Amino acid sequence: MSTEHSHEHFPEGASCYSGSCGSGSCCCSGDAIGPVPAVLGTVGKAVLIVGILMLVLGGTRNAKGFGKVTCLVGLVYNGVTGYFSDTLSYIRIMALML
Repeated sequence: MSTEHSHEHFPEGASCYSGSCGSGSCCCSGDAIGPVPAVLGTVGKAVLIVGILMLVLGGTRNAKGFGKVTCLVGLVYNGVTGYFSDTLSYIRIMALML
């Protein structure tokens, strides 16, 4: 059972539903955050591009010629496999807790 209520800090017409906690707060509603400004999307893209450039330029700094390409492939491979191995490790730990 959820009841709808609205707050003055939401834009007009926006509302939230109180969850099972019954507190009347908007702890589980995506509307509580409000719309994301377009500037944050632009800033996010810029941060992503800077991060990729740092990976490419910093990781291949000592390599020369075709070695830069193979070094970059190795960096990406190690990064991706490291991410997946960490994820699988945490999944295994959580499965053991069941």
